[in-house]
Amino acid sequence: MFRSWFLWLTLMLAAASVGWFWLLTQDLRFSRIEPEPPAASVDKGG
Repeated sequence: MFRSWFLWLTLMLAAASVGWFWLLTQDLRFSRIEPEPPAASVDKGG
C-alpha cells in the first residue's frame, strides 16, 4: 500500500510541475506576441 501512495504522490508532483511549467510557457508566449515576429529573424538567417 505504501508503494501505491508514494507512486500517487510522485505522479501528483510531476503533474503539478508540468502544469506550472506549461502555464509559464503560455504566459511567455502571450507576452512575446507583441514584440517583432520570429519571421523577421528567420528572414535574416536565410
